[in-house]
Amino acid sequence: MRYLFLLFVLLPQLLWCQSSDSALFATLYPWIEDVYPVCDGLEFEEYDNGAFAYIYVSDGTLYFQDGTYYCGDGVDRDCRQLYGLASTSISNVFRCSDEIPPDNDDENQSIELFVDTSFVEIGNEFCLDVSTNAIEDLLSFQFQIQVSNQNLTINQAVSSSIPDVFTLIEDDIVKFLWFSEDLLPTQVESGMSLATICFTVVDNAENQTQINLVNTERLFAQFITVTSSGDFYENTDVSFAGGLIEIQTLSENPIEEDSIAGIPISEYPWMSAIIDSLGCEGTIVTEYNFGSYSFFYFSSRLKNVVYYHDGSFYCRDSPSRDCKTFYQLAPDKITNQWSCCGGY
Repeated sequence: MRYLFLLFVLLPQLLWCQSSDSALFATLYPWIEDVYPVCDGLEFEEYDNGAFAYIYVSDGTLYFQDGTYYCGDGVDRDCRQLYGLASTSISNVFRCSDEIPPDNDDENQSIELFVDTSFVEIGNEFCLDVSTNAIEDLLSFQFQIQVSNQNLTINQAVSSSIPDVFTLIEDDIVKFLWFSEDLLPTQVESGMSLATICFTVVDNAENQTQINLVNTERLFAQFITVTSSGDFYENTDVSFAGGLIEIQTLSENPIEEDSIAGIPISEYPWMSAIIDSLGCEGTIVTEYNFGSYSFFYFSSRLKNVVYYHDGSFYCRDSPSRDCKTFYQLAPDKITNQWSCCGGY
């Protein structure tokens, strides 16, 4: 475990060395993208004069650090010589075609992480899939999710569709780290689950809990992809959507059995809150019996979910996961089925 912890500490420095100072260069001089939206083959030299810097472009143009045009090479004029810029004062060199893709380049799209959330009940465990938009040629990623208050306790974090995702839980933060095997890129489809976080609800003092994407000095959000030229592209423009979890209790607005005819609320009282969240009309509950325990599959217009016989949440259908397949809920295990037919 000490080795894995060290990997988290060193990873930002390792990846920074791979990308040299070009990412910082583009950040310091954003005007380059405006002046040179297409710049294949051009080379940029930074001349550091202490309090300020000059940028010389291989097309023979010299700029001040703020993008102000200073000079253009001519038959009898060398801008670097004119301003006394010796090669020994070059502090950085990069080719913008390697590090600044055009705005319409798919490699420059921002990455969005999101979770599907709904209400949960005190004392119950539930799990959330952390998904993303489509990413082509993904080589690695790292990010961390934090619970903003004490309403939830993080129980576990596991990899989902992508194998061998390393996870580390520290109090209210979950860290995720993944590298492709043998540098073979992975294609990520929109909505594909990167990892799953499971929680227990311990309180509802604020009635809702926010989950946030967290950047710290020790670990930051970063996705490395392969560009069309075969180079690495470091995308740190990562946003996080969703993450607001509403917390309810069984005692709030309970539903009487006779108001949702067809569902065995007296035998399984925890079902009242589930039906309340799904809506009665069109909801079908199927019991899959495994002898000493059962699973209940709730099918509705809003979502399809699986609960254990004691009311613990187990699974929600998503583009990357079919709950019945995941838990082997085969037709021969069906022992009961109910349709909700009242109250809504």
